[in-house]
Amino acid sequence: ALKYAVQISEKQVKSNNMARIYSVFANNIAENKAVPLNLDSLLYYRKKSYSFGNQISGKGNAKAFVLIQATSIGRAYLMKKNYDSAKYYFDLSLNLSEENQLEKYAVEIYMGYGEINIAKNKLQNAISNYKNALSIALRTKNIQNIRICNQKLAKLYDEVGDTENAKNYFKEFTHISDS
Repeated sequence: ALKYAVQISEKQVKSNNMARIYSVFANNIAENKAVPLNLDSLLYYRKKSYSFGNQISGKGNAKAFVLIQATSIGRAYLMKKNYDSAKYYFDLSLNLSEENQLEKYAVEIYMGYGEINIAKNKLQNAISNYKNALSIALRTKNIQNIRICNQKLAKLYDEVGDTENAKNYFKEFTHISDS
């Protein structure tokens, strides 16, 4: 597929195809459980995909692919514990989300910010990030992310000693998990 995609003369079509091919390469690396995850290779292909995707013109859903790639790059940097780079890509994602009215994708971005703040032991900031993520997940009716956010908030509130909020969010988490 790559051999043929590089030969496409129309820039938009070529960029679209190249972005998707490199995304598939990255997904194959991420999902291959037979070998240890190579984060450097994953980042290489995610960045290639992002770079080609960024050349595609358009607004709104046309930019969703680029936003997802930027968020995925941020997640990979989180796994490498490179928090500044993770934040940089989450910031890019959040800007794309806001510029293109792609709110449903912002949940993952705020959860990424939350993970950065947890790693830096800034638990109040992480609580704020997860509350933002939960608010969006509720508006977009994303049950999986609602469950994840409630679980994280319960744990975070427990860690800061706020047992009342910890209990409330844990109750919501178990209610959704039991549904």
